[in-house]
Amino acid sequence: MIYFYQGNTLSAITRRILAALPPKPEGRHIVLVPDRFTLEGEEAVLASRLATMHVEVLPFSRFADTVLPTAECLTPEGCTMILAEALRRAEKDLVYYHRACGIKGFVNAMYSSIVALRNSGITPERLRISAEKMPPSSANKTRDIATITEQYLNVLSGGKIDPTTRLNALAKGIATCEWLRDTCIYVVDFYCFNKVQYEVLGELMAHVKELHIGYIAESVGRDNRRIYPHDLRENLLALAKEKGVFSESVRAFEVLPAHKQVIE
Repeated sequence: MIYFYQGNTLSAITRRILAALPPKPEGRHIVLVPDRFTLEGEEAVLASRLATMHVEVLPFSRFADTVLPTAECLTPEGCTMILAEALRRAEKDLVYYHRACGIKGFVNAMYSSIVALRNSGITPERLRISAEKMPPSSANKTRDIATITEQYLNVLSGGKIDPTTRLNALAKGIATCEWLRDTCIYVVDFYCFNKVQYEVLGELMAHVKELHIGYIAESVGRDNRRIYPHDLRENLLALAKEKGVFSESVRAFEVLPAHKQVIE
């Protein structure tokens, strides 16, 4: 069963979703929050006067650790060390970034770019195809990123696991996780999801007891799409339809003072 909460602010949606937690939870209840908001999520659960021993507040990365068999996942620092080795291997083939490899901070900046690309499902092959339609400078830059990403994945293939690889494995492992079938999941404080997270959510829709998740109502903030991306609503509803699961809509609106009203 999926409960879609639609409202005019993210905070109102979060409060309404957390209010759906039973006063004395039985079974397993998991609140999924963005990676940097675990503490805030736990405080929100406490504020709703719930016993936290029955409610787990987890980011996607730690949720993966509860579902999948134990396997050591690289930290961001470990990933940048892997990328440094990948850059060493790729350096002779780089054009645009050939002189940048030794610059302080380049590895961290490139790692952020690679994470964003992989989480969006963009492969080195797609980058090279896109480069064919670009001006020479942009094309060289894009091909270099494809080469660096390819070498990074080659180093990872030696048995190492990074957070994106872990989330991909999570999406594939949900269907075979027996305890999830009796678990209620509450997804709060997200204004968007990347491609890998959508895959995880799709599997949760099909295999958990309850999934509670929200989005900004379509009628709110039409001129504020940067703040309230409406593709979230469309993507979630499309996922539910694809999985063939029943859903129920819940209103989660709040009255805002005039100075906080969104532009219509």
